[in-house]
Amino acid sequence: MDFEEIAVHINQVAVERKGRPLKDVERLVLKGSWENKTYSAMATPAAGYTEDYLKKDVGPKLWQLLTDLVDADLHGVRVTKRNIQNVLQTWMVQGLVTTEPAPPPDILVEPRSPVPLPALVVRESPRLDLSDCVGRQAELATLTEWILTERCRTVVLWGLPGVGKTTMAAAIAATVGPQVDQCGYLALTAEATEQDVLGVIAHWLDPQAAIAPPAQVDWVLDQLGQRRTLLIIDGLEQLFETQQPAGSYRANTDALQHFFHQGAEHQHQSCLVWVSREKPAVFSQVQGPRVRDYVLGDLATDAARSLLQAPDALNVPDDWAALIDRYGRHPLVLRGLGATLREVYQGQPRMLLQAVKTVVPVVVHRTFTPALQ
Repeated sequence: MDFEEIAVHINQVAVERKGRPLKDVERLVLKGSWENKTYSAMATPAAGYTEDYLKKDVGPKLWQLLTDLVDADLHGVRVTKRNIQNVLQTWMVQGLVTTEPAPPPDILVEPRSPVPLPALVVRESPRLDLSDCVGRQAELATLTEWILTERCRTVVLWGLPGVGKTTMAAAIAATVGPQVDQCGYLALTAEATEQDVLGVIAHWLDPQAAIAPPAQVDWVLDQLGQRRTLLIIDGLEQLFETQQPAGSYRANTDALQHFFHQGAEHQHQSCLVWVSREKPAVFSQVQGPRVRDYVLGDLATDAARSLLQAPDALNVPDDWAALIDRYGRHPLVLRGLGATLREVYQGQPRMLLQAVKTVVPVVVHRTFTPALQ
């Protein structure tokens, strides 16, 4: 019996008995423990979690959750990291997972049509390396205070392409997620309809719920009032019309506009973080003590230099300062420039500064050209 089979059954029973599937980080610890990994081995940079968080927070809660699920069938058995394989395999092999009884042979049962899964997916957080959030400690502290201490209902995090908004969203999820009941991240796409978006949010809040489209906004807001949730929605600019004044909504987004405004104005205990290249033109209509926007700007000089300078590069402060003065402190520009500096100019800023033409990294062209069209 392999891990995937076990994981599918655990998710099914968790939804039936606890009203939710396993979180991404719970699955990470479950799979790692199944493979006899240490917490240290699970806490890789790619995973984005610390060993202490997995060991002292996620692990104990996961073992208690699994114990509760198993206890309904195997009374008095406690699931731990050490006995996880034996207990779960016994649970499965003995057929103790509740299954749907077979109908009598003389009754014809119509096969169930599979419920189509939404094209969009609400994940626990963006799958990014948090080490990329260099030099953003002050911004992260401010946003965390707004969400946890000042209990903001809506925060619009906006800024230029490549400035690090999604990375900041990942840092917010990692910092705030463990302190709320539910944390999710949804990346909008140009193809998604407003019914797709509201449907996948409703599915995330309650996988068993079947909410008619006209009632989805009110139902979602009611759920946000019943539990403390952090939902990060990335790509708000997908709702805006191009070649129009900044933040102007396009046609056929009425329901999502309603959701944005009601999420800001309606009293609830959750927080909606909208990530965007620009804020809605009508944002001032809902702005207040618990509805705020934060524009993510350039990096501080020290952080900017760390993106440019390789550890073994010559320390020539005036040259590095001149390079930053010329190109600014935008993270995407600096990452592209740093790569060009190392690959073409042997890591020497003076050689680049003496180039006849101003060097513009390819990644900058690729990112900003579509945004400016």
